[in-house]
Amino acid sequence: MKRVIFYSAAACLVAGLVLYWGYQSVPVSDAGIEREYAAATPWPGVPYKTVKAYLYRVQSNANDPSIYNPDIMENGQLAKSVVNPEGIVLAPSQIQKLITAISQVPVHHNGTMTITASACLFNPHHAFVFYDSEGKMVATVEICTLCQDVGLFPERKLDYRYDFDRIDSLIEELGLPVFHQDDDVATYRTSHALR
Repeated sequence: MKRVIFYSAAACLVAGLVLYWGYQSVPVSDAGIEREYAAATPWPGVPYKTVKAYLYRVQSNANDPSIYNPDIMENGQLAKSVVNPEGIVLAPSQIQKLITAISQVPVHHNGTMTITASACLFNPHHAFVFYDSEGKMVATVEICTLCQDVGLFPERKLDYRYDFDRIDSLIEELGLPVFHQDDDVATYRTSHALR
């Protein structure tokens, strides 16, 4: 019981700090930022051969706290909640569109860089999995279009902005639904007879 209370208090403290620091301006040098981002290794920073798009976590129990897991991969396998386990293979131009959309340099002006953080529970429904030549997963992009947030593996050392107009466009181009409200997910679930 004490552990539950401790972890709950710790989670609230972390959430409060994210909200407080997430919307703060950080003084930095414009030239320094430009040099730092120009020198950064492009994401994902690992060799890959194929990228596939997946729709997942649309089932009615996907947000149940006892089973909540936003990860597309579970123990080296696709999550059981994946709707299209065969995936949709991206063309090279679509891969570039995705990487560009998740790699927007933060806005900075006169020595100030503004970084924002999402206040919602990360609730991704779309994922892009990068596979090497042997078919092993080497990188993932998990996307929540509800709160416009992205989870990356491997993580990056620098913060980037995300171009959700471009992300939404790519998802639609691939023939997958884009969700902007919880009701959109429920409608999709009902119309496709998913539980």
